[in-house]
Amino acid sequence: GGQVFPWFLHRSYSGENTASAIARSCASLALSLLVPVLVVWKKDGLVQVLSALQACLPGSPAADDSQAVQFHSGLAFGLVLSSLQHQHLSDVSAQKDMDLLFSSLQVLESCSFNPNLEYNTGCVLGLGLVLSALCGSGHVGHRVHITQSLDKLLANLQDSSSQNRMLQEVLSYSVACVSVSAFSGGLIDAAKAEEVMSTLRTLTEESQQTPGFSLALGLVVHGLSVSGHGKAEDIHPRLLAAWIKILLAEGCPTMQRLAAASGLVALVGSENHLIQMKMEMELSSQQQSRLNEVIRAITQIITFSAAIGLQSNCACLIGHLYLAHVSTSHSHTAVPQDFSYLSEKSVIRSIIDFITESGKKGPEFSRPVLVETALTSLASVGLSFQYPPVNWSAVLSPLMRLSFGGVVQHQCMVLAASQAQSSQSASLFLGSWLSPPLVHSLSLQTQAHLYETLGLWMKHVTEDKLQFYVESFGLQQFQDDLRPQRLSLCHSLLKGLTQAMALPNPRNHCWTILCSTTEKVFKVLPNHIQDAEVELYVGIAKCLSEMSDTEIDRIGHVSASEMEKTCFTLAYLTSQGRVPLLSLNDVIAGVLQGWPSHRVGWLLLQCFYQCRLAAGSHTGVSNRMEWLLELMGHIRNVAYGATPVTCGDPKMATDFLFQLFSAAVVSWGDHFMPLLYGVRAQWFPWRSESRSPRLKHQLYGEDSLTAGILQQSLMGMSHSLPLLLHKEPWCNQTHKFLDWLLSISEGPEQNLSATTIDTAKAALMSLKSSAEFKKKAVWTRVYGW
Repeated sequence: GGQVFPWFLHRSYSGENTASAIARSCASLALSLLVPVLVVWKKDGLVQVLSALQACLPGSPAADDSQAVQFHSGLAFGLVLSSLQHQHLSDVSAQKDMDLLFSSLQVLESCSFNPNLEYNTGCVLGLGLVLSALCGSGHVGHRVHITQSLDKLLANLQDSSSQNRMLQEVLSYSVACVSVSAFSGGLIDAAKAEEVMSTLRTLTEESQQTPGFSLALGLVVHGLSVSGHGKAEDIHPRLLAAWIKILLAEGCPTMQRLAAASGLVALVGSENHLIQMKMEMELSSQQQSRLNEVIRAITQIITFSAAIGLQSNCACLIGHLYLAHVSTSHSHTAVPQDFSYLSEKSVIRSIIDFITESGKKGPEFSRPVLVETALTSLASVGLSFQYPPVNWSAVLSPLMRLSFGGVVQHQCMVLAASQAQSSQSASLFLGSWLSPPLVHSLSLQTQAHLYETLGLWMKHVTEDKLQFYVESFGLQQFQDDLRPQRLSLCHSLLKGLTQAMALPNPRNHCWTILCSTTEKVFKVLPNHIQDAEVELYVGIAKCLSEMSDTEIDRIGHVSASEMEKTCFTLAYLTSQGRVPLLSLNDVIAGVLQGWPSHRVGWLLLQCFYQCRLAAGSHTGVSNRMEWLLELMGHIRNVAYGATPVTCGDPKMATDFLFQLFSAAVVSWGDHFMPLLYGVRAQWFPWRSESRSPRLKHQLYGEDSLTAGILQQSLMGMSHSLPLLLHKEPWCNQTHKFLDWLLSISEGPEQNLSATTIDTAKAALMSLKSSAEFKKKAVWTRVYGW
């Protein structure tokens, strides 16, 4: 970098350029190759590079006089921004870096769409590459921006008949790159993609001697067909046959044959490295056959044609096609095979050299324990450090295939997961092990680590690999026949899900998979909470807490077959202040319908007390008071027959509801009475290693502690109610409580049990020292005078 960078800025003391235009143009393009190193080692250098290139854009005060330098400055500016996107700078950078990227993109767009600039074709080409790279980001904000910019580029292309031919070719190529990447990423629909293809096809047919049009058409037909676009799949073989016929026809104009050659190489994947495909592509037998057909045709021209210019260009095209296919699949940056570019004193260079050599020789010549030590050191540091660019797949794959042992395999995957956010080779290597059959050869320890670090790597593997490993393979661990043996793995998955869902601005496909997995795990967990599986229910509740209220209501819908599970989940979320007390109303309604209610009362009592301690807008005193007043109104309506009950037994319904009222009063009155009833300040005051042998269940303790807990709360209400109504803002509602208690104590006996009526009367007497009670209209009514 220190030797190349000054070429672009070579000036004399008088301000004149001392390097040739060709040297400066080449140097500007070479700057994009420094991006992988700058991202890791010298981010400040990125600002220097972008500022220098921006200053030389067409229309800038410092723009070079040379048209070639202006063209290459615009192209280089786009290449640098594109490379930054491929290096996942957005995932490892501060907000100021993202602001710099966005402002730089705005400058490039302004230059590209300025009709008054004469030499902005390089900017247009660079913009196409940046937009294509952004298609793989997954950010919602980028989707709108990309589609709007594509519409502008397409509109400019469709109205470009009066423009010079070079601008038309550049526009067509940019439109092709962006449209293929956008369609593959789901940003545009098939109809929009077909409009782009039709536009390019018309331009190519009207000007058959323009290689740029043919190149763009070949690119768009190839990219759309491999992405599943039906119309492109139909056109592909016809276009291939037509161009081969033109190329081999000696009587055709040379430029028309050259255009056909350009279209042919694009039609079989020469431009793959410039577009964003949703999945890595492996050539099908049909694609391989077409590739061979194109190679034979171009080789025939190179060998036998008398047109020297056509021969030369075809030789370049076949070399370009070769490089495109021998490069690592979808590698957008040149990744070195080792750290030979580092100092010989570098420790990581020595370690990588040793590991690479071990992978070549095998465990028979390299002691596995030494390889373990070297890999473990790399992996442990890699958890908090991004290594310089290297082809991790080439380094780690041999170690995974050879018999170096489980520890070496585990550390390879740990290292790949930690580097995936800044290294595409690491993410590709990782992705290859996340699907059958390789995933089944990973140890349970490795699978658990990958689940726990899900948030680190999920954005950097393809959607299908992520979906299989998390949703399909992960869900298998929760099936009834496998779950008891894989509890630790289930815990790891839920832990990773929770952490991943808590990350800001996840990509759309990642969020969809995380939510879908959460829902499916919740559904597959049994209703009855077993002692050994309590943590699974806590874990899934934490996952649900990251979702929207609407989704929580939908997934946690209360039903007769899932009363205990949904009650715990909603009680846990309420106790944490995540959802309001109103969320418990469906559980209460389920009990009133006669659904199984074993342990429901105990769960609700724990929730009442713990939500009092939680800090949150849903559990503030005003929210709790509002909920309790609504419950009181509901009890009165049921007691007096204004609200019918599904179970058909009003007395049973009012007993349960009044017990709930008592439980809430006891929980919110003071901190002593709840402790006497065994109510906890937290769900799990003990861990499994410190739990008393007498407590048979990690959540409930033992059944005797949960049985009849709501009925017992009736005895504490007379103590707790005065304490509650002595506080602000409860004291302002004392008259409502007195009036309500009077209505219950005087209520119809066919709908109210003697216990409920007696408890209401006792509660009334406990308030006799209050100012509201001493009002004549109240105390005379209480005493029946």
